[in-house]
Amino acid sequence: MPLAARSQRILLTRPEPGAARTRARLEALGHSVVGDPMLRFKETGAPLPRGPFSALAFTSA
Repeated sequence: MPLAARSQRILLTRPEPGAARTRARLEALGHSVVGDPMLRFKETGAPLPRGPFSALAFTSA
């Protein structure tokens, strides 16, 4: 049986917004989902640095 066809237990580390939508999709495919957001975004009130910058990097996995 292919791995994708078997029910899997999946750790979902994505924060909201978005985690609920991803969880619903995975559960609709028959998977058991454990939600544990690993990131939390919080406004700090700190001023943004003005630069100059030689590079900016944005990532998403």
